[in-house]
Amino acid sequence: MLILRLKSEPYWLDLPLGVRLHVLPFGRALGQAAREDIATSGGDEDDDEDPGMRLEAICLAVAKRGIIEWEGVGTTGDDAADVTETNIEMLLDNPSIWATFLRDYINPGFGVITEGNVSAPSPNGTSEKARTTARTARVSVPSAPPA
Repeated sequence: MLILRLKSEPYWLDLPLGVRLHVLPFGRALGQAAREDIATSGGDEDDDEDPGMRLEAICLAVAKRGIIEWEGVGTTGDDAADVTETNIEMLLDNPSIWATFLRDYINPGFGVITEGNVSAPSPNGTSEKARTTARTARVSVPSAPPA
């Protein structure tokens, strides 16, 4: 069953250090637009580079598309920083901001996208329909005692 957990309207996402991001809902359209941004910028998320770098590039492209406004982000003075691609990159260079953004925005969005990809596991696990290849054990072994 597909569980729709994403919001349908832009919403505020609270991050560490008093930062708040006004973000677009993250769904298939935003993810596809981010992949197209990577392709047109000369990057390719499907090449043989490090998977971690590929994930980071996709997440950064999603952030650049998804963040529409923010609070609590400033320049070296007391001025509020504009939402620009460069400033988004600088914001996400902060490890606690990055980790929370990934956990609260990116992961739930990708979770819904992959749940809806028509590749759901079989009712009792991914191998329920597969042919059994292991032989029956000859000796029964007792379970480990509870910890």
